[in-house]
Amino acid sequence: MSTDVAAELRDRLQAEPRDSAGTGFELESLRINFPRKTLAEVILEVRVSPPGMNPELWRVRLPYTGTEARVLAGSPPEETLDYFAFLVRTHLHEWWHTKANEEYSQSLGVRIDISPS
Repeated sequence: MSTDVAAELRDRLQAEPRDSAGTGFELESLRINFPRKTLAEVILEVRVSPPGMNPELWRVRLPYTGTEARVLAGSPPEETLDYFAFLVRTHLHEWWHTKANEEYSQSLGVRIDISPS
């Protein structure tokens, strides 16, 4: 397990907590799972604060394969970690803004601060 990569990634993701639409993303936790040799999952618990709305806590699973999975399993250099943090941040923002309309995006996240009815 690449705990160091997860910690480095977590630090980088906390550096830019808002997207261009003003939505806040406060990272609560991050872990990296490797369910298969060629698959890595970045699992984030993130408090999302859309402008003018109450914050919502979500668990989001972002899958990475191939070269990206190998990066997460290794000891990447600083510039690679910076790029990967940019990639994860971009995917997280894309997930947030497409989850209402795209089935795939819906499958990546679950709201965890509400009770099931």
